[in-house]
Amino acid sequence: MASYDYTEAIYGALCYIYGDDDNTISAEEKRGIKSRFNESYYLSNETMEVISYRWSQGIDDFYWDIINSLNECSLTEKLEAYRTICKTINDFSANRDDRWVPARRIREDIGITHDEYQRYIGE
Repeated sequence: MASYDYTEAIYGALCYIYGDDDNTISAEEKRGIKSRFNESYYLSNETMEVISYRWSQGIDDFYWDIINSLNECSLTEKLEAYRTICKTINDFSANRDDRWVPARRIREDIGITHDEYQRYIGE
């Protein structure tokens, strides 16, 4: 059974990505993630805070909860989730190549190949 619903899992994946470099999510990163995330989805501020708190309590367990939750989704949902992740990285931190390392790990662990994703976005 999934620990997170689809929308929560996407936000959790973003928390994982933005906290990966220094094990913290700065206030600026939270604002940037939230504003871009809220363009496509909605979570209450309280829910977002709970998710980022859970991330801070155990990154490895949190990561696998996110992955397992996304793996219960359809392929199309997983592709769309990854597109949201990529869009957020491109819009908020395009100059940070290190954001792509954890993003690619997520893509691989939810069973999406690079070619599948490229076909999905039409490139």
